[in-house]
Amino acid sequence: MLLNNRLSLSAIRTILLLTGILFLGACNPTKYVPEGKYLLNKVSVKVDDDRIKRQELKTHIRQKENLRILGYLKFHLWLYNLSPKDKENGWFKQIGEAPVIYDETQTGRTIDQLQRFMENKGYYNVHVNDTAIFKPHKRKVNLLFDIKAGEPYLIRHYFYSFKDENLKAVVLKDTVNQLLKRGDVFDLDILNAERQRVAIHLKDCGYYQFTEDFITFSADTNFYNHKVDLTVSIDDAILRNDENETVPHQKYKIRNFLINPTFKAPDLSGISEEQPLDTLKINDYIITYSGKLKYKPSVFFNVNRMRDSVYYSLQNAEKTYRALNRLRQFKVININFLETNAFSNDSTPLLDCRMQLSPLP
Repeated sequence: MLLNNRLSLSAIRTILLLTGILFLGACNPTKYVPEGKYLLNKVSVKVDDDRIKRQELKTHIRQKENLRILGYLKFHLWLYNLSPKDKENGWFKQIGEAPVIYDETQTGRTIDQLQRFMENKGYYNVHVNDTAIFKPHKRKVNLLFDIKAGEPYLIRHYFYSFKDENLKAVVLKDTVNQLLKRGDVFDLDILNAERQRVAIHLKDCGYYQFTEDFITFSADTNFYNHKVDLTVSIDDAILRNDENETVPHQKYKIRNFLINPTFKAPDLSGISEEQPLDTLKINDYIITYSGKLKYKPSVFFNVNRMRDSVYYSLQNAEKTYRALNRLRQFKVININFLETNAFSNDSTPLLDCRMQLSPLP
């Protein structure tokens, strides 16, 4: 019992000592602030529109105050200030954080960043004001960015423009998942996310070569009532040998699955080791391997989700990747597709799916 009491007293003394040291260090947070400069003590941002998240705004502030723990304690700055001034690379400086010195040029850049962010969110009449509150005796400054959002631009009409009637049916069938609708704020970030969504949807429906670059938006704005008429245009493909000739986008099917479960990835120099390979062909599966085949072919049949759809599907390729990963047999899993210049009986172009699998040791 006596020993435990001594240990408890010792622990309490240690805690009190450390607390005292930190307190003394905290008494002079501007210890390493140069003469004529100010410690950036606090940075705040406020906006008068609840649709804008303050956390998103804070990511665009160029100069942030020293890190706080529990929202209050600048512990790392305290550690830095514990270092003696005659030690340039003292231990406390290495583990601590140097004071953030207020820089007016960074404030101007922050205003530009916040202005651009708000405009991208559809607030084209935004005003960003900054207020620096100096405390000369403490050599500290508090910085406030006050954002008057103004009235945002809203989508009044949402149109589609297609050259390919086949694409029209596929895209319009999925408008229930559309990210932007009439009455929404004209948000460029959501607009770009919508481009990605449409492109992925078309890839899931067999359009292997389709990319976001084929999708463009045009906005007709009315500056008096803050309304936008938005048109989504989906272009045809362009032939590689003639940039002036366009053709409808094509759907693809998968012909064969080329699987190498003994794949060896190239080394850092980019050189891959030559392997003597054997081949096993079962229907549309071509399995090449080095040495003894350690896996039953049914393993690959069972994890392959790409036969769940008639046409190529990016989503099914990703499902196959995840299923292979869940086997916990391979350290490297590469799935890619090769154009074959071959066609099915219904004149659909064909792909070969290649799976390169490096086994775990």
